[in-house]
Amino acid sequence: MKVFRAVGLCSLLLWLAGANAAHWVIDFKGDPSDITLRRAGADVPLKRLMVLKPGDEITVAGTDAAITIDGDTDDRRVVTAAESPFVVPESSPPPGLLGNIRGWAESWWNTKGNQSTTTTIAVSKGDLDPELQYFGGEDVRVLAGTRHLYVSWQGGLAPFDVELASDAGETIAVAEGVEDFEAVLPDVELSPGAYNLRIFAGGSPDIGKFVVVDEEQLPARAQEILALPVPDEVRFGHLALYLSTDDAWRFEARQLAHRYNLGGLVDTLESDR
Repeated sequence: MKVFRAVGLCSLLLWLAGANAAHWVIDFKGDPSDITLRRAGADVPLKRLMVLKPGDEITVAGTDAAITIDGDTDDRRVVTAAESPFVVPESSPPPGLLGNIRGWAESWWNTKGNQSTTTTIAVSKGDLDPELQYFGGEDVRVLAGTRHLYVSWQGGLAPFDVELASDAGETIAVAEGVEDFEAVLPDVELSPGAYNLRIFAGGSPDIGKFVVVDEEQLPARAQEILALPVPDEVRFGHLALYLSTDDAWRFEARQLAHRYNLGGLVDTLESDR
């Protein structure tokens, strides 16, 4: 399903006023129960890339726990038990788009999950031929640039060979003898054009076709996210959230999720592929 058919229903959510803050949660480590966030006297669940409000109080209790916070002026800080409680200071309001993108994307995923009729069948991965993931759409798109390419599949028996080639048949990158069900093709130079991704396991390969495009080909709202003056983790994290709800861009969303270590989004994508 192309989620952009539903933009009319979600446009109000996208343009609601955002949180009055300019700080974000970049990452946290340790036992999540050792880190608490209180807002207006109530506990609020912590999530990576969530927008923080002035006056939010963060307390770290465990000696091995810590939370990393970034701001719109790159004033990154790591809060541990020694620095807590940390109170988010007053600051200029950030673009409301970021907070709303996250809420909108999560609402979309939750609705999709509640409506899902997919049945998971327990089979051995060796019982099936390999099948590349995130290539369910007819017009899979990836952004141009030199980058790592994360590839995953299901089915087949190891070892696997992975090959990236241009539409003209020129081999660009290869990973041979892969024992797992995922691989990384490092430092791949992707110029605009058509490409074929192949996964071999002794028989006929499964082929995933995609088109590399420039940033100008992103949806308009995604281009707005890229233009925001915020730290890269925040910008590209919310871009990944937004793109994850469109079949044409979900492979690109997975690339961004892995690059910026967005474990929650990766888990969501993996459970729905």
